[in-house]
Amino acid sequence: MSDAGCTAPETGTVEDRGVASVVLSVLAVLTAGSLLVWLGSLVRLMRTDRPPLTVLPDDVASAPDETQLVSVVLPARDEEANIRACLTSLLAQDYPRMEIVVVDDRSSDRTASIVREIAAADGRVRLERVDCLPDGWYGKTHALHVGVQRARGRWLLFTDADCRHDPNSVRSGLAFLQTHGGQMLTLTPGFQTPGLIEKIVQPAVSTNFAVWFIFGSKDPFCARRPFANGQYMLIRRDAYDAVGGMASVRNRITEDVAFARACHAAGLRVLTAVGTQLFSTRMYDSLAAMWHGWTRIYYGAFETPGMLVAVWLRTFVVAFLPFPVLVGSAAAVVCGGAGGGMTLLAALSLATVIASMMTSRRSYPLMGMPSRYAPAYPLGVFAALCFQVGALSRAAGLSGVTWRGTRYRGGQAEEVES
Repeated sequence: MSDAGCTAPETGTVEDRGVASVVLSVLAVLTAGSLLVWLGSLVRLMRTDRPPLTVLPDDVASAPDETQLVSVVLPARDEEANIRACLTSLLAQDYPRMEIVVVDDRSSDRTASIVREIAAADGRVRLERVDCLPDGWYGKTHALHVGVQRARGRWLLFTDADCRHDPNSVRSGLAFLQTHGGQMLTLTPGFQTPGLIEKIVQPAVSTNFAVWFIFGSKDPFCARRPFANGQYMLIRRDAYDAVGGMASVRNRITEDVAFARACHAAGLRVLTAVGTQLFSTRMYDSLAAMWHGWTRIYYGAFETPGMLVAVWLRTFVVAFLPFPVLVGSAAAVVCGGAGGGMTLLAALSLATVIASMMTSRRSYPLMGMPSRYAPAYPLGVFAALCFQVGALSRAAGLSGVTWRGTRYRGGQAEEVES
């Protein structure tokens, strides 16, 4: 009596069996490679109770020079829901010499009035207004450029309105940068994910993005590829000026990564680290917002269709493929008639999935995510693959992207909102 739902395998022709054998061998090799990647990640995580390259308040060797003024530059467009909480967290910093330059970038909501209210109560806050976008500039780069022109500090900290800073964010970042002898520090945040879809998608997409820049670095503090996160970029003013400032990346849709590349090309030492203990953010609150945001990020960070294809293939093979392979190979084994090759493939894929789940369960809490959401990792990876396809479409000029009121296609502005 045969098992319900299973049928005896057909013998097939010699040619069919040969093709099947080749496919089986290829899948086995790819799965084995994925297993090695996951095991390497798991071993690194098991050696420590925190992510590599993490900045913690008590890690710094000495206190920063508190006589140096830090200018926080905060661009904001229609951020009435975020701006008050962000400014409150910045004004609560334990670093004594700070100014905050908020650049209202053509907002149509109450952003400017909220900033004026806060500035009236605390002289460290100043508001600058941008009424139009000059030709040749993208919105955020121009807002940052305007903010720096008004800033007086020896140090510049660029951040976003959707960030919430712990009281030690500025002090710890500055001390870490000075201790390790860099000109610029960029940090990745902890994630606020109140929604279920955020808990499923954000950690998977973020880790698959970060692996191209941060993890696997030969230098313990410098990214293996030039990288910056615009939510936290701390740089010396003279270094900023030396590379031409934001004017050097005026028409780049991911100005942070482009600016890091400019700094790297100029010979500056850019430190890239994890800052989950220093600040957090809720990046996107819906799947549509994630699509809009992550396709833009992938598009701007990897630029060329060829690089995006490589990113997609790596994500598919390492992070996603073992899951459907496990389902298919396990079904074949359970139904009977599967040979030794299929059994080996099922064992390899099972080991890979277990390794990925163990890695996710250890890494999720380090990003502020509950480990119980780790089993949803393949769903998040599938979303990442979709975002990468969207980015590829943009890089190939097949579709555009709207960002801060301007629509771009193939790197060129198509229309600007007044």
